[in-house]
Amino acid sequence: MHYHPTAINLKGERVLVLGALNDIAPEIERLLDSQARLTLVSQIVPDDIAVLLPVYGERLEIVKQNSVDYLRSLPPAGQSDPQSSYKMAVIFKLAAGKTKGDLAELHSLLGRAGIAVFDTNEPCVLKRGHLKIAVFSDGLLKPLEKAIMAKIEEALLVDLDHYAHLLDDVADLQDSVQGRDPQAWRTIKDDLASSEQIFQAIDRGNFKEAQKLINEFDATSFGQEH
Repeated sequence: MHYHPTAINLKGERVLVLGALNDIAPEIERLLDSQARLTLVSQIVPDDIAVLLPVYGERLEIVKQNSVDYLRSLPPAGQSDPQSSYKMAVIFKLAAGKTKGDLAELHSLLGRAGIAVFDTNEPCVLKRGHLKIAVFSDGLLKPLEKAIMAKIEEALLVDLDHYAHLLDDVADLQDSVQGRDPQAWRTIKDDLASSEQIFQAIDRGNFKEAQKLINEFDATSFGQEH
């Protein structure tokens, strides 16, 4: 199913992203992988986002404009074409507005345009390199989030470093392949996501086998076939 982690079905929906930072490219890809159509509004667009344009084609539009000016140009709610209206907006605060006044104006203009805002409190997150495990209670009870996270960390203590090392291998594979052929990386990424062999290897705790299967993707794509 094509769902972003917000648990909202975004397939074919227009999503407005305000502000761009150097570390949000993975979030942009997650939104695009949920089959959403993105319009990113930012005066400065980092290179790791710009390179996504040829990969995702018409599903990614970049508008180099101030977020407030862009929102002021949108018609009020009920006056826009339903086909061109946005399902929701995602605000990357540090890039879109550095003061509470800036953010308040952004929210006001989004409300005027009838665009829902995806803006949540920070979840409790466990991090190991590229691995992030989040527990979120809609901001209702932080101590519960921390208690659950402590239990998760205790239960996975032995395996967490193995998981992180596997992700390092995938990150190295991405760096290797994407520089040569961005479209090939998209294919490999999809194959990795659906690999039953890798799932079974990790499920059995056979991390050497999982690592071998991951490394074989590069050899298959850029070996003797090319």
